[in-house]
Amino acid sequence: ETPATVAQHFVKGLFDDGLPEEPIIANINVPNVELADLKGWKRTTIDYRTIRSMSTASLQPIGGTGGTYEVEFTYGDAIALPDHTDGGAVEAGYVSVSYLSRITDVGRDDAPCAEGALDSLLDQ
Repeated sequence: ETPATVAQHFVKGLFDDGLPEEPIIANINVPNVELADLKGWKRTTIDYRTIRSMSTASLQPIGGTGGTYEVEFTYGDAIALPDHTDGGAVEAGYVSVSYLSRITDVGRDDAPCAEGALDSLLDQ
């Protein structure tokens, strides 16, 4: 319920301000706590690290199901994320707000095999 309430208020605020000319893509992260337990909110940057890195992954047979498996993960030690980042703010009890940029196409010429594979698949 807390994330929905936070999102509702953010979107209402956008409409109250009058929508900007350029689209807004907001990355809003909310701690898993009651609304009253939030410490506030912070404008943050995006941290591309995860709080724990995956150490290993292995397939474990699911008994009695014949050829089906579940993936079992083990994780490394937790790392502390800075509180000016989205993950760090959430860890510290704050709602994190980051604005994402427009995604645009980038020309590339270093993937000829991948594009060739699509050509052969689609008979081009």
